[in-house]
Amino acid sequence: MTCADSEQVGQEVPCVSCGTPVPVPEATPDRIKAGEEFTPVEDSASATMGMMEENLTDKEIFRIANEKVKAESKANKDVRKIASRWRRFGGAVVDTIAMMMSIGGGALLTSICCPEPNAASVIMFLTLPMMLGISQIFFIVTEGRTVGKYAVRIKIINQLGNPPGFLQGIVLRQFAVAILGLIPFFSLVNILWIFGNNENRCLHDFIAGTTVIEA
Repeated sequence: MTCADSEQVGQEVPCVSCGTPVPVPEATPDRIKAGEEFTPVEDSASATMGMMEENLTDKEIFRIANEKVKAESKANKDVRKIASRWRRFGGAVVDTIAMMMSIGGGALLTSICCPEPNAASVIMFLTLPMMLGISQIFFIVTEGRTVGKYAVRIKIINQLGNPPGFLQGIVLRQFAVAILGLIPFFSLVNILWIFGNNENRCLHDFIAGTTVIEA
């Protein structure tokens, strides 16, 4: 198949598929009608898209796919329900209670099993808090949730709607904020930031690029 204009009638032009010279006939009404009925519009568009994809580099294909994912994420944003401030507060309270219980349990085990201060008593004291901390990290990275967030049915997501992962969920949201907490009044500003926007995001959410929604 080939394409030609009226000035090429009677001449030979190369076929776009195989390159073979093809004579260009006169565009009579019957031929025009037959051509319109024969041309598969959807298939032609699909073939054009396929040819375009073949000419794209891996970097360009990745960019297009990434933009598509972001567009779909933005379109689905209205479906998600932002977690209320009270739910976020409730989750933080449950997490605090869980950590206090793990420390208290470690102290109790230490007093029973290793009452004398030594290396074994230190290990015994830290066992339960460390187990809780490791489990919290695992579930934040994989599911965007902690014990408290499970209790109140909320979770952390990134800008694409996925769990935050280690970088956003732990490094930026936990470690970086803990370091910034050394700045006077930063922790207070971090908490109060939740009242300054419609998505109920604390300052650490903006730092990490995360949002907390209802699970």
